[in-house]
Amino acid sequence: MTKRENQAVCEAGHACVGGVKTKCEDGTWADAGSSVCTPCPQYEEQDASLGYSSDSCVCKGTFVRDPTTDKCSCEPGFTLTGETCSPCEIGRFKDDYGVHSCSRCEDVLKGSVTKFEKSTEVGACACPKGTYDNMEKSCVDVFEGVDRTTSGMTLETLKIEPGYWRTNLRSPDIRECLVAMACAGGNTTNYCREGHKGPYCEICTDSYAKDAFLLCQSCDTTATSVALSILLTVTVGAIIVGGFIYLTKKKEFYKRVKNGGKIIFAALQITSSLPAAVPAMPLPKTFKDAVSAAQILNVDIFQLVSVGCFSASINFYHHLLMNTVPVLTICAVFVLAGRRNPSKKAKYFTWANAILYLTLPRIATTVFEVFSCDDLDDGSSLLRTDYTIDCNDDSRTFWVFYGIIMVLIFPFGVTANYFKLLHSKRKRIMQDLETREKDEELKDIVFLFEPYKPEFWYFEVVETVRRLLMTGVLSIIKPGTYSQLSYGLFLSIFFTVLLAALQPYNEVRDNRIAVLSSALLIAVFMMSSFKKYTQSLTDEDNTYDDPLMDALLMLTYIMVLIMFGVWAYYKKDDMSRSTNAMASDVLKGESNVQSNAGDESGSVELSTINSSQTVLGDGAGGTRTNKSEVTNPFNKGMDERRLKQLESYGPKEKVGKGGKRSKNKDNKAKSKETSETIAPQQNPSAKRKSSIIPPPPPSENE
Repeated sequence: MTKRENQAVCEAGHACVGGVKTKCEDGTWADAGSSVCTPCPQYEEQDASLGYSSDSCVCKGTFVRDPTTDKCSCEPGFTLTGETCSPCEIGRFKDDYGVHSCSRCEDVLKGSVTKFEKSTEVGACACPKGTYDNMEKSCVDVFEGVDRTTSGMTLETLKIEPGYWRTNLRSPDIRECLVAMACAGGNTTNYCREGHKGPYCEICTDSYAKDAFLLCQSCDTTATSVALSILLTVTVGAIIVGGFIYLTKKKEFYKRVKNGGKIIFAALQITSSLPAAVPAMPLPKTFKDAVSAAQILNVDIFQLVSVGCFSASINFYHHLLMNTVPVLTICAVFVLAGRRNPSKKAKYFTWANAILYLTLPRIATTVFEVFSCDDLDDGSSLLRTDYTIDCNDDSRTFWVFYGIIMVLIFPFGVTANYFKLLHSKRKRIMQDLETREKDEELKDIVFLFEPYKPEFWYFEVVETVRRLLMTGVLSIIKPGTYSQLSYGLFLSIFFTVLLAALQPYNEVRDNRIAVLSSALLIAVFMMSSFKKYTQSLTDEDNTYDDPLMDALLMLTYIMVLIMFGVWAYYKKDDMSRSTNAMASDVLKGESNVQSNAGDESGSVELSTINSSQTVLGDGAGGTRTNKSEVTNPFNKGMDERRLKQLESYGPKEKVGKGGKRSKNKDNKAKSKETSETIAPQQNPSAKRKSSIIPPPPPSENE
């Protein structure tokens, strides 16, 4: 039988041998004319619905046919487990067909895992959350400032958190921005918010300039905007100067309130200097707006007007010159004028000291910033306060030298000069208040010691050191760190305790305001540290009552200002109704109190029976009128100078036994003599007489 005849007789699924046809068993197959039945290959089984030919063998269950070999096997992402293909576990992958085991991610990238089972490529091995691929076949922990909720990050794809920055995509040096809001974060080449660029996003782009909090704001350089900026600056300056001149004309009132105003000014100036000294200092929004509005207290034209909008070439070195040269020039002019005109020396020296007092914190902060450079991981070294300035530039030598000279002149020189002036005249300063007030030798330095008790003749030096430590020295500590905030908090606590313990001011009210103002700085640094800490937390349950903290800070500052305002008001009221004022009225002839008919001399007598009451009456026990000093909640710290001055206006009449007035001739003679002495001063042409009347007789109870 030929082969063709055999195929015609032996159909597919049968084996024909010697004319005998045998049906193939399950799991085997035979094409038509085949003499044997062939088993299905490994991992295959027969599908009876397809017959028993070679096409009837299909892959079992989880197996698939490898297109390259036409054999059944485990597809990528699966491995043989027993008689089936199982998916690769998390942390393993398999990128080809076959029944071999899945590869471990740990062997490819140490510490990596896969997100899911059945991973089919090596790229599925990624670093878990909180780690990143350091490009050295290892997953390592991320740095501070890198998002910890994203997995699969590499060095080049690190997701930078807002408030942080790095030099380039391959840099592992993640740095906190000096101004957190300037840095937007992300995983691109630009980590800066709109208007910012460069290292730490500290440089403003074109048409942007920095505000008081060092954020780049869009410039409005229209003629109207420029005019308004200039007008606002001139107006505020005119109000301050005009107010000062007005107060100086109200000499008594100015004398009483200037010390408290000086304390308030120092506290507000330190607070308004914090954005420059601590640029990364987190503060509640409303309080930041208030601090921004108080920048006028720093006497810094670069903060009052956005000069960067008018010239992009202006840098920190120009800022340094503008803050130092004008002050040096003005003070030198006042000193020379005082030497040429000795009669006005005290006035000129006072003005020079006042200018130094106003500008010293801002100048100290600026000159200390000359020496602070920042070394970046790309090999560059830039000035920390102006990242457009290269510290390796040859011209920097001059500016470092200039900065050293300014440090010697301002922070050290001014403080040392204060101490020298006070120490050389300490014995005169330590006289009683009334005596030193009249001392002509002290008039040129009265600005330095007047607020303080005689025994604290040196305290203006302590106050100057405090202001320098809280501004200039604070600025040279690495900005935005807990170390800087802790330093500020420590100084605030130390000086608050010192003020509370020493009570160096003459007026009790001044001591209270000084302690409260210093305590407010403690609150500022504590709240800032707390806010910085809460911002670093990532827990979803973390909450921070920002509006409440904001309201508390604003309220405390407003309360101190109100306290000072009420105190100043009562000070003015005290002087208009005080015993001093009444005594002055008698001397000037402005007191016209009618005497009782029973008074033979017809004179009106004035006497003090205690430190708070003036008694008007007649010499024969007629009607009496009592005028008490105004009572107010701030009047406990009344100094005794007014009482001493009052005693000098006339003698007190003796009171005899049983509360009766003494009527000895000597006493009457003194009263008459005093009356005749005072009368010509009142009105030379007047014939009436004035004298000091005796106090009323004490009651039986007294």
